[in-house]
Amino acid sequence: CVEELDDEVVSTLSRFAECRFQPLCCFFGGVVAQEVIKLTGKFTPLQQWMHIDAFEVLPEVLVDSVNFSDTFQVTKEDREPLGCRYDDIIKIIGRPLHAKLMQSKTFMVGSGALGCELLKNFALLGVACDSEGKGL
Repeated sequence: CVEELDDEVVSTLSRFAECRFQPLCCFFGGVVAQEVIKLTGKFTPLQQWMHIDAFEVLPEVLVDSVNFSDTFQVTKEDREPLGCRYDDIIKIIGRPLHAKLMQSKTFMVGSGALGCELLKNFALLGVACDSEGKGL
C-alpha cells in the first residue's frame, strides 16, 4: 500500500517511460542472457526483484566542460524529438548534451567481441556520429 505519491516522480516516470535508453537495454540484455543460461541447471537463477531507476541520467542543469563555471538549463524545448533515430536519447538528456556526444572524439583500439559491442552502443547513442565529421 502506498501512503503518498511524489508528484515529481510520477511526472518524471510518465514523461520518460516510452524511451529506450541504450546502456540500460544492454544491461538488461546481459542479465536476461545470463538467466537463460542458468535455466540449463548448472547455476541457480535469480529468485528476487530487481529495481533500477536512472533518474541521475536526467540532467536539469548542464555544466560547460570547457569553462566549468558556466551552466545552462535543459529546457522542455531541448527535449523535443527531431524525427531521427536519436529521439529517445534526446528526450532523456536534451539536445545540447547530445550534440556534445555527437561531436566527441573517440579512439578505440581493438574491435573484438567487446569492442564491437561498444562501437554498436556508441553508434546507437550517437557518440562521434556528427554529420559534419567533427567527431571523427
